[in-house]
Formats: sequence, C-alpha cells, structure tokens
Amino acid sequence: MPLVATSRPATPVKHGIACWMAVKGARPAEFVWVVATRDALHQLDPTTLEDQQSTVFTKHRPLIEAVASEKFDSDGPNPDNGEYEGRPILIVRSSDLPGDGTK
Repeated sequence: MPLVATSRPATPVKHGIACWMAVKGARPAEFVWVVATRDALHQLDPTTLEDQQSTVFTKHRPLIEAVASEKFDSDGPNPDNGEYEGRPILIVRSSDLPGDGTK
C-alpha cells in the first residue's frame, strides 16, 4: 500500500531529516517514520550546507514523500531499519532518488 503525506512537521535526526507518513486507507491509521538521509538531501541540493538540511527537506518534501511511498509500496517496511515509537522506519537514501533529483 502506498504512503500519504501528513501535516506533521519534519524533524532533524541523527542520519538526516524525518517525518511521519500514513499508510493510505489503513483503519485505524498506521504511520511510518520516513528518514531522508544526509546523502539524499545533499544529492537534492549539493550547494546547501549541512546545517540547512531542514530547508532542503522542506523544498523537496513532495519528491521525498513520493519516493518513500513508491519504496514502501514496492518493498514494504524493512525490519532491518528498526522502529521509532513502535512504528516502522523507512529510509530514503540517495540511491532511491531519481538520478538528477527530479521526477
């Protein structure tokens, strides 16, 4: 099942920036913690300094969420990524992004 965006804000985490996404159509609601890695954010905007990653995430959030949704829909959650607050973690890496960072 694909993921859909939520209005919850993005949060800086150890390996990048994260946000909650919801599993489309799940009742009761099910959430996934989506982490965009520093490398993925750098690929999206190589000129941005590391302390500006939140800005890069916000600018490219629709793309990151689309990639996360596709990855979740095709592969499901990867148990090796662990959990956050009892919910699966999905990691968006630079290798998951389109070659030039656009769709």
